[in-house]
Amino acid sequence: MGQVSQVLTRNPDAVQIGLTATPRRLEVTERSPEAQADAAITADNIRHFGEPVYEYDIAQGIEDGYLAVCEIVRRDIFLDDKPRPERETGVDVEDFAGKRVTDAVTGEALTVAEARARYEASDFEERLLLPDRVQTMCRDLFRLLLATGGPEQKTSSSARATGTPRT
Repeated sequence: MGQVSQVLTRNPDAVQIGLTATPRRLEVTERSPEAQADAAITADNIRHFGEPVYEYDIAQGIEDGYLAVCEIVRRDIFLDDKPRPERETGVDVEDFAGKRVTDAVTGEALTVAEARARYEASDFEERLLLPDRVQTMCRDLFRLLLATGGPEQKTSSSARATGTPRT
Protein backbone atom coordinates (compact mmCIF):
# COMPACT_ATOMS: atom_id res chain seq x y z
CA MET A 1 0.00 0.00 0.00
CA GLY A 2 1.35 3.45 -0.89
CA GLN A 3 2.46 5.94 1.75
CA VAL A 4 -0.39 8.38 1.08
CA SER A 5 -3.03 5.70 1.35
CA GLN A 6 -1.46 4.45 4.60
CA VAL A 7 -1.73 7.93 6.13
CA LEU A 8 -5.35 8.26 4.97
CA THR A 9 -6.28 4.75 6.09
CA ARG A 10 -4.68 5.11 9.52
CA ASN A 11 -6.35 8.49 10.13
CA PRO A 12 -9.93 8.03 8.94
CA ASP A 13 -11.26 10.99 10.97
CA ALA A 14 -8.61 13.47 9.79
CA VAL A 15 -9.63 16.40 7.63
CA GLN A 16 -8.15 15.99 4.16
CA ILE A 17 -7.37 18.99 1.99
CA GLY A 18 -6.31 18.25 -1.55
CA LEU A 19 -4.58 20.64 -3.92
CA THR A 20 -3.29 19.59 -7.27
CA ALA A 21 -2.02 21.26 -10.37
CA THR A 22 -2.78 18.18 -12.43
CA PRO A 23 -6.14 16.52 -11.76
CA ARG A 24 -6.08 12.97 -13.03
CA ARG A 25 -8.20 9.96 -13.69
CA LEU A 26 -6.19 6.74 -13.65
CA GLU A 27 -7.11 3.24 -14.66
CA VAL A 28 -5.76 0.64 -12.26
CA THR A 29 -4.73 -2.52 -14.08
CA GLU A 30 -3.35 -4.49 -11.15
CA ARG A 31 -6.02 -6.62 -9.47
CA SER A 32 -4.43 -7.43 -6.11
CA PRO A 33 -6.49 -6.45 -3.05
CA GLU A 34 -3.73 -4.05 -1.95
CA ALA A 35 -3.62 -2.31 -5.33
CA GLN A 36 -7.40 -1.98 -5.42
CA ALA A 37 -7.49 -0.57 -1.87
CA ASP A 38 -4.78 1.92 -2.74
CA ALA A 39 -6.59 2.84 -5.95
CA ALA A 40 -9.84 3.42 -4.11
CA ILE A 41 -8.17 6.08 -1.99
CA THR A 42 -5.61 7.69 -4.27
CA ALA A 43 -5.92 6.82 -7.96
CA ASP A 44 -8.79 9.11 -8.86
CA ASN A 45 -8.21 12.42 -7.11
CA ILE A 46 -11.12 14.05 -8.94
CA ARG A 47 -13.51 11.53 -7.40
CA HIS A 48 -11.71 11.88 -4.07
CA PHE A 49 -11.50 15.70 -3.87
CA GLY A 50 -14.21 16.77 -6.30
CA GLU A 51 -14.16 18.61 -9.60
CA PRO A 52 -11.55 21.35 -10.02
CA VAL A 53 -12.63 24.84 -9.03
CA TYR A 54 -10.49 26.40 -11.75
CA GLU A 55 -8.64 24.95 -14.74
CA TYR A 56 -5.71 26.56 -16.53
CA ASP A 57 -4.02 24.28 -19.03
CA ILE A 58 -0.32 24.28 -19.91
CA ALA A 59 -0.89 25.56 -23.45
CA GLN A 60 -2.71 28.63 -22.11
CA GLY A 61 0.06 29.21 -19.55
CA ILE A 62 2.66 29.12 -22.32
CA GLU A 63 0.60 31.41 -24.55
CA ASP A 64 0.13 33.88 -21.67
CA GLY A 65 3.89 33.89 -21.02
CA TYR A 66 3.74 32.36 -17.54
CA LEU A 67 5.30 29.04 -18.53
CA ALA A 68 8.25 28.20 -20.73
CA VAL A 69 7.79 25.82 -23.62
CA CYS A 70 8.96 22.48 -22.32
CA GLU A 71 11.53 20.32 -23.98
CA ILE A 72 11.85 16.63 -23.24
CA VAL A 73 15.47 15.53 -23.04
CA ARG A 74 15.82 11.76 -23.12
CA ARG A 75 18.75 10.46 -21.12
CA ASP A 76 19.91 6.87 -21.01
CA ILE A 77 21.35 4.85 -18.17
CA PHE A 78 23.75 2.08 -19.16
CA LEU A 79 23.75 -0.50 -16.38
CA ASP A 80 27.17 -2.07 -15.84
CA ASP A 81 28.53 -0.39 -19.00
CA LYS A 82 26.35 -2.51 -21.25
CA PRO A 83 26.32 -1.44 -24.91
CA ARG A 84 22.56 -0.71 -24.94
CA PRO A 85 20.61 1.37 -22.40
CA GLU A 86 18.37 -0.29 -19.81
CA ARG A 87 15.25 1.37 -21.27
CA GLU A 88 15.81 -0.85 -24.32
CA THR A 89 17.12 -3.96 -22.63
CA GLY A 90 15.38 -4.09 -19.24
CA VAL A 91 17.23 -6.09 -16.59
CA ASP A 92 17.57 -9.76 -15.85
CA VAL A 93 17.97 -11.19 -12.37
CA GLU A 94 21.67 -11.78 -13.12
CA ASP A 95 22.07 -7.98 -13.39
CA PHE A 96 21.30 -7.66 -9.66
CA ALA A 97 24.51 -9.34 -8.52
CA GLY A 98 26.28 -7.00 -6.11
CA LYS A 99 23.52 -4.36 -6.22
CA ARG A 100 20.93 -3.12 -3.78
CA VAL A 101 17.46 -3.86 -5.14
CA THR A 102 14.24 -2.69 -3.50
CA ASP A 103 10.60 -3.59 -4.06
CA ALA A 104 9.03 -0.27 -5.10
CA VAL A 105 5.66 -1.14 -3.55
CA THR A 106 6.77 -2.40 -0.12
CA GLY A 107 10.14 -0.67 0.20
CA GLU A 108 11.66 -3.98 1.26
CA ALA A 109 15.06 -5.09 0.01
CA LEU A 110 14.86 -7.88 -2.55
CA THR A 111 17.24 -10.78 -2.69
CA VAL A 112 18.13 -12.34 -6.02
CA ALA A 113 15.97 -15.32 -5.04
CA GLU A 114 12.93 -13.06 -4.43
CA ALA A 115 13.29 -11.05 -7.65
CA ARG A 116 11.50 -11.89 -10.86
CA ALA A 117 13.61 -13.35 -13.64
CA ARG A 118 13.23 -10.23 -15.78
CA TYR A 119 12.09 -6.62 -15.43
CA GLU A 120 11.29 -4.35 -18.35
CA ALA A 121 12.16 -0.66 -18.24
CA SER A 122 8.50 0.12 -17.50
CA ASP A 123 8.90 -1.73 -14.18
CA PHE A 124 11.59 0.66 -12.88
CA GLU A 125 10.30 2.94 -10.14
CA GLU A 126 6.85 1.28 -10.32
CA ARG A 127 7.80 -2.25 -9.19
CA LEU A 128 11.56 -2.18 -8.78
CA LEU A 129 13.98 0.36 -7.35
CA LEU A 130 17.67 0.20 -8.08
CA PRO A 131 19.13 2.84 -5.73
CA ASP A 132 22.46 2.91 -7.62
CA ARG A 133 20.55 3.65 -10.85
CA VAL A 134 18.59 6.47 -9.20
CA GLN A 135 21.81 7.94 -7.80
CA THR A 136 23.39 7.81 -11.27
CA MET A 137 20.34 9.56 -12.73
CA CYS A 138 20.61 12.31 -10.09
CA ARG A 139 24.32 12.84 -10.79
CA ASP A 140 23.58 13.00 -14.52
CA LEU A 141 20.79 15.57 -14.00
CA PHE A 142 23.04 17.68 -11.77
CA ARG A 143 25.80 17.63 -14.40
CA LEU A 144 23.27 18.62 -17.07
CA LEU A 145 22.02 21.52 -14.91
CA LEU A 146 25.59 22.71 -14.29
CA ALA A 147 26.34 22.57 -18.03
CA THR A 148 23.19 24.52 -18.96
CA GLY A 149 23.01 27.30 -16.39
CA GLY A 150 23.30 25.95 -12.86
CA PRO A 151 21.31 23.77 -10.45
CA GLU A 152 19.14 26.70 -9.23
CA GLN A 153 17.77 27.44 -12.69
CA LYS A 154 14.04 27.29 -13.14
CA THR A 155 14.07 26.51 -16.84
CA SER A 156 16.63 26.10 -19.55
CA SER A 157 15.87 26.37 -23.22
CA SER A 158 19.42 25.29 -24.05
CA ALA A 159 19.29 21.88 -22.33
CA ARG A 160 20.39 19.16 -24.72
CA ALA A 161 21.15 15.50 -24.26
CA THR A 162 24.91 15.26 -24.48
CA GLY A 163 26.03 12.41 -22.29
CA THR A 164 25.48 8.77 -21.64
CA PRO A 165 25.67 8.12 -17.89
CA ARG A 166 26.96 4.74 -16.87
CA THR A 167 26.66 2.85 -13.63
